[in-house]
Amino acid sequence: MRGQRLHTRLTVPSDAAPLRELYLRDQAPPDPIEPASGMIGKIAGRVVAHLAFRRERATLEILHVHVDREYRRKRVARGMLIELERIAKAEGVEELGVVAECALAGLFRQLGFIPAGETLHKRVGKGNGA
Repeated sequence: MRGQRLHTRLTVPSDAAPLRELYLRDQAPPDPIEPASGMIGKIAGRVVAHLAFRRERATLEILHVHVDREYRRKRVARGMLIELERIAKAEGVEELGVVAECALAGLFRQLGFIPAGETLHKRVGKGNGA
């Protein structure tokens, strides 16, 4: 990945086939979330990551993060989450949340998510100085 840049954008319906390919490459079950409810990450024109979310009022709940095996531990998930936070702020979202017992809990904590019961939360909008 050295020298290659991660490009992110919100998903659109035409992303369904590339997302299926991403999950099949890793022999992972395809994410049941519709492509329109997330974002993709591309490197050199290839879809290498998918982040699914759902918005409920002022909170954006992260449902799933999947990174191509070849690109794991190369800061792809971190880049996706940082971009999601930027988008959330621009859209007036006040808080990001995720289930605390997820595989990326350590990364979420490094990015400022705080435990709150069974979830991790991060204030991104009103009330956090943003």
